[in-house]
Amino acid sequence: MQHNLQESIDIKRFRKDAVARHVFRFFGLLVLALFLLLIIHIFSNAFPLLKTPELELKQSLDTISFEDIDHQAQMGDGLLLFNYRRQALQTVSATNSGDAQQALQCSVTVYEISEQTVSSAQNAELSHVKNAQFFHPCSQQFIGVDVNEGYLAYYAMLHSNGMLELFSLSNLNAKIERELVASFTFNNEMQGQVQREGSAQNALQAMAVNPLLDKADWHMIKAGDHIAMYQKLSSSSIALFFHHLASIEAPSIQVIRDVEEFKLLPRMQLIAAIQNEQALILSPKGEIKQTLSENLDNALPKHILASPSERSLYLSVGNEVYVYRNANIDGAFLYTSAGTLSLDKSDAFKQIKFDRQTLAAFALDRQGIISIINSASNEEVSYLQVDEPVLDMLWHNRHLYLFSADKIFIYQLNNRVGITTFASLFEPLQYEGYSAPNYIWQTSQSAEFAEAKFSLIPLIIGSLKASFLALIVAIPLALGAAIYTAYFAPERIRNIVKPSIEMIEAIPSVIIGFVAAVWLAPFAERSLLSILIVIICTPFIVLLLAILSNWMRQQDKYANFEVYHLLSMSILFILSLLIVFHSSQYIQLLIMDQTSDSLGGFSSVISNLVITKTTVVVALALGIAVAPTIYSLVDDALFDVPEGVKQASFALGASQMQTLTKVVLVVASPSIISAIMLGLGRAFGETMIVLMVTGNTPIADWDLLSGLRSLTSNLTIELQEASRGTSQYHILFLTAAILFAFTFVVNTVAALLKKRYQTGESNA
Repeated sequence: MQHNLQESIDIKRFRKDAVARHVFRFFGLLVLALFLLLIIHIFSNAFPLLKTPELELKQSLDTISFEDIDHQAQMGDGLLLFNYRRQALQTVSATNSGDAQQALQCSVTVYEISEQTVSSAQNAELSHVKNAQFFHPCSQQFIGVDVNEGYLAYYAMLHSNGMLELFSLSNLNAKIERELVASFTFNNEMQGQVQREGSAQNALQAMAVNPLLDKADWHMIKAGDHIAMYQKLSSSSIALFFHHLASIEAPSIQVIRDVEEFKLLPRMQLIAAIQNEQALILSPKGEIKQTLSENLDNALPKHILASPSERSLYLSVGNEVYVYRNANIDGAFLYTSAGTLSLDKSDAFKQIKFDRQTLAAFALDRQGIISIINSASNEEVSYLQVDEPVLDMLWHNRHLYLFSADKIFIYQLNNRVGITTFASLFEPLQYEGYSAPNYIWQTSQSAEFAEAKFSLIPLIIGSLKASFLALIVAIPLALGAAIYTAYFAPERIRNIVKPSIEMIEAIPSVIIGFVAAVWLAPFAERSLLSILIVIICTPFIVLLLAILSNWMRQQDKYANFEVYHLLSMSILFILSLLIVFHSSQYIQLLIMDQTSDSLGGFSSVISNLVITKTTVVVALALGIAVAPTIYSLVDDALFDVPEGVKQASFALGASQMQTLTKVVLVVASPSIISAIMLGLGRAFGETMIVLMVTGNTPIADWDLLSGLRSLTSNLTIELQEASRGTSQYHILFLTAAILFAFTFVVNTVAALLKKRYQTGESNA
């Protein structure tokens, strides 16, 4: 009976153990699965950056039953096609004969291609597309307007008396509506010049008004409140004018000769032109402002194109495409060379379109090859061969529209975040407005058409700079404290000091960051020179105290004061630091005194040092946060060195310091290195201290007195504002992957070193 009772108890116990084992195994595997899912989520969101962008044909519209499309423009989420029609109307004469007479009715028909049109069936007809019609007198001329903005579309009508009317189109309440936004009349001061130009070509007649207004081949470009109009008088002459819509002055038509190719830049009030076999930047009056084609190996430029911001120019020379960026060079805004486009398949192109939300650009060459280009790094990412002859091209709302003689082909860009290349992330690039190539992280656009800059180098440098500076502060503190508590201090002192230091590790980093931002940062700003002097003098103070300690040990009465030796040395050390600090404060005040002429230049240097203090502060705050982690591991490693090893060293005649440096530190060195690497991983992954203390300025330099932004703080700042699916969103996940990979490698190496130490210790 008793045997059966014991057997029943054992069975219940075994069952409980089995259930507990399975429960703990389940939760352990669940933690590992969650950790694995987290890693997969990070890398899966970074993976789209490696995909190649591709153009996929989504729709084709048949325009063969319509007259020629006179113009195309962007508006909101759709694309507008303009068709200027002259239709014959049957009217009854007012005379008694009753003969019918023909009259003309002129109108501008606007077709809107929206997302719904693109997603409809293949080979749709233009007649099925939503449209609107606006009537005008037939004496007016239709002028298409190219705009850089994608919110409103525009067209203009030119009267025979020289008045020009500018209309905007908007899509309100599912209806295309028109509004007159500006009207002005030409200045006739250029009348004589234009007439002389016309008589020289036998193409224009002298009229009461400007004879150029009768020619129906004007083109207009609108950039903000600036507009520019032009028409080609011949193969080498153009008539043009620039105008600001808010100006009350009437524009004057200018004539520029010997122009082979040109691009008007109304926003910059300049003309990029090929004149006399040279690429030049001209003023609106034709004056040469800058020569671009000085170093092109004597090759002749063919075409010149511009970005929507007008601050990037693309010059086709032979089979090469040279890129120029507008930058401030010694106070003058000039176009500086930014390298060449790397094109694998395509020839020098004749058109280029840009995506405002990414770095993608689309270039069309004479062979019908469309190259997908990273506009920042000038790299061809992908290309598409189009079989149909392409007359025109337009990019809008993630779709590329190709216009042939009788069709409109609509392509959709897939994997557009794949436009990001290795060079755009890790190499210095020449950006618009910058005088030289640089590493820049800037996702927020402070101005229209500002380029998104995604260089990760400033963030990586910021993380490394903060981490290594923190180790410079943390290692002496942690290693010195660990050597004392594990080797010199009595057991009762170690039992008090070690838990006290380890409690600092439990303080939330946000508290340390708060204290550093509120107290340490202002303190460092006021006393930066004093802090630097204290840091420089500390080794000398320690050396002097060591000499003094050695002299005291040699005295006969030392045994009576041995108990107070450590306390007295500590008090002397603290007093020495305070004396040096307050003395340096006085020196700093003396240097900062502007009345001292001899120190005036040095005073300005010190003033600059006081202002730029963020990296020094983060090193102090982060070093204090990391020190307890390193201390705890180093203390355990030193304390666990076998006592027999120490006694063997003493038996061989080694002193206490010799035993420490030659035996204890050598035996514990793998664990010490492991602790330092774990502290590096802890500092590299710290967020709140770096976020609260630094200026959060992504600067790619190693200057200890400049600001920084780390990978972790950048994720905290920008991830919540990044739109899902954008390049910024996926690049932030790439930074998270880099952060994870770095900390994983560091922690793995640290764990392997510690395991090696433990294995060697067990074998011994």
